[in-house]
Amino acid sequence: MDWAGWAIFGLIATALLTAVMLGAQLAGLTRLDLPLLLGTTVVADPDQARVAGFFIHLVNGQLFALGYALVFAVHDAATVPARLRIFSIEIEATAPADRRGGDACGCAYRDRRRASLSPR
Repeated sequence: MDWAGWAIFGLIATALLTAVMLGAQLAGLTRLDLPLLLGTTVVADPDQARVAGFFIHLVNGQLFALGYALVFAVHDAATVPARLRIFSIEIEATAPADRRGGDACGCAYRDRRRASLSPR
C-alpha cells in the first residue's frame, strides 16, 4: 500500500472539494460555508473561524482518505475494479432516500407539504 499516496491524494481531494464548495458559494448556489461552520466550534470571531475551520476541514479530509486507504488495504483492493466495487457498495448503502419518491434532500416531501399548506 502506498501510504504517502493516500496522504497526497487526501490533500488534493480536500483542496478540490473546498474549491468546488467555494465556487458554489460565490456563484450563489449555496450559502453553506463549511470552514466557517467548523471553525465556529473553536473560535467565536468569524474571520478567525474561517482559518481554523479550513485546517479542521483539511484534517478531516486526511482522516477520510486514511479511512479509504485502510479499507482498500484490508480488502487488498489494489486494482481499480476492486476499488470501484467497494465504492459502488458504499453508494448503494447511502442511497435509499432516492428510492422513496424524492431526492436525497427530501425536496419532494417539502414540495408536497408546501402545496398542502398553500391556500386554495
